[in-house]
Amino acid sequence: MKTKIPDSGLLLQSATYQLPAHKLMLTAWFEPVWDNLGRLAALEILSKPKFTGSDITISAETVFQYLSEPEQTEIFEWQLSVVKQLTPWCDANGLLLTLNLTKQQATGIMKLPHLQHMIAELHPVLRLEISEHFIEDYSHPANDPLLIKMRSLSRLWLDDFGRGSLGVLAVMSGIFEYVKIDKDLLWKLEQSETSGKNFLKALSLLLSSSKVKVLAEGVSNSKTMKFALSSGVNFCQGFRWQGTGAEGLRYFPMKLPRKISALR
Repeated sequence: MKTKIPDSGLLLQSATYQLPAHKLMLTAWFEPVWDNLGRLAALEILSKPKFTGSDITISAETVFQYLSEPEQTEIFEWQLSVVKQLTPWCDANGLLLTLNLTKQQATGIMKLPHLQHMIAELHPVLRLEISEHFIEDYSHPANDPLLIKMRSLSRLWLDDFGRGSLGVLAVMSGIFEYVKIDKDLLWKLEQSETSGKNFLKALSLLLSSSKVKVLAEGVSNSKTMKFALSSGVNFCQGFRWQGTGAEGLRYFPMKLPRKISALR
């Protein structure tokens, strides 16, 4: 089953973003999130940087380390424009779109009312992903005023849970809609076999009791996928499924060829 997508000419015109001062070009890239029935549930929008006029690429994390707050905020505004153009398609297919949000971007957004309005307007399809490092200066998410302000604009997902020092009780605070289990933690739990599976099951049950959905990152093969789903995880994401650029969205499947549930 293929996606239904409107004419994407306008989308393709804004699927790249130039950073002339750094001789860089960013291209929108979409990574799929699948539910436990094998249905496409969301797409994470990433930015793939490369040097202008070259095929040499560089990691987004490295690029963002050297960008100022205004530059990072400009990139986020461009990403929002991509979300806005895809909103009719998402509505038609029941999909969510997620964007990663740095603390610098959140700080910049709070200075720009038009961006706050744009985020709130995209609320039905937009979700913002933040890492544990976003709130590392606070013992509890509810104590972070910047995080609370962003939560008033959009539902939040916690990215890479297990990479930092955030505790389970903090995750159950009601601030996060989804929690994404860090790939390294997932792989360690899988290697621990029974004890790892029991831990992930208990964590999934605990979070679901607070209406928090659990997503496993770093799923790269059917064995890891089976481990995650049999441990109570609701959604999967990882290298097992190839992402796509904007030009490939119209051909992207809405359901996996083989039901994920069959691998439980």
